[in-house]
Amino acid sequence: MAEELDFGDATFDWVITCLTSHDLPLTTKKLMVDECFRVLRAGGALLMTDFGRPTTRVGHVFGRIWRGHSHSSEHMNDVMPGRVAKAGFADLDITMQAGII
Repeated sequence: MAEELDFGDATFDWVITCLTSHDLPLTTKKLMVDECFRVLRAGGALLMTDFGRPTTRVGHVFGRIWRGHSHSSEHMNDVMPGRVAKAGFADLDITMQAGII
């Protein structure tokens, strides 16, 4: 699982996750982000695509639908950027697409 990757420290230049973390409980999300940081080489990059706080009318419509889904409330309430920074990632560049992703 994402919280215990079978790779050595500093193995990758990139770690990419796409629409995965919103389905994980908050404790597992924390472990996943820590693991992403662990397996990245110095200067590596994390590309995380997932739901976030809605920023457009369309985003708010989808946000109402997703807010009650699984463990997505942490994403709708902007918990993940802080968690990513706390894991050790710097120079965060957060870009919203379609007002919710």
